[in-house]
Amino acid sequence: MPLYRRKFPCAVCGQDVYYDSVKQTIKCGCREVHVSNVDLTHFVRVPKYDRHIYREKLELPIDCAKYVTDSVLYICDRNSIVRQGEDPRLIVSWINYPKENKVQLKLAVTGNFHTEILNYYVKDPRNWKEKLWILIPEELVDKLIEFLQKNPMKLASWM
Repeated sequence: MPLYRRKFPCAVCGQDVYYDSVKQTIKCGCREVHVSNVDLTHFVRVPKYDRHIYREKLELPIDCAKYVTDSVLYICDRNSIVRQGEDPRLIVSWINYPKENKVQLKLAVTGNFHTEILNYYVKDPRNWKEKLWILIPEELVDKLIEFLQKNPMKLASWM
């Protein structure tokens, strides 16, 4: 499903304008119109892997994020003794998955990660059930819940 975003926003509502070449529709915040010919010189193709459909993002300063690969642990910790200034942040946003036209929640972690070699484990880390941990402080959970309740598919017009 090739999707294109116009280089300039809608003059009426001020939101981004999208053209779906399969459905042959143009959508913005105020309307959806069926069209037959569109000049694509004013549009930029939206990548399939990361189609943000809701401009608002939530950025939370989290306590820690870590994941394991083989026997290496990657850690980004606010209170790191190893390195200062790792500053882990969770970025939450909504994206449109192109197949079946469904909405997905995207969780991304930013910050400076350091590595530690695992030498204290009992089981082989390749067999661990859990491979990723994101630790969110209790006082930020309400902000996360509030953002999740703004599911764009529940809005009348999500673009």
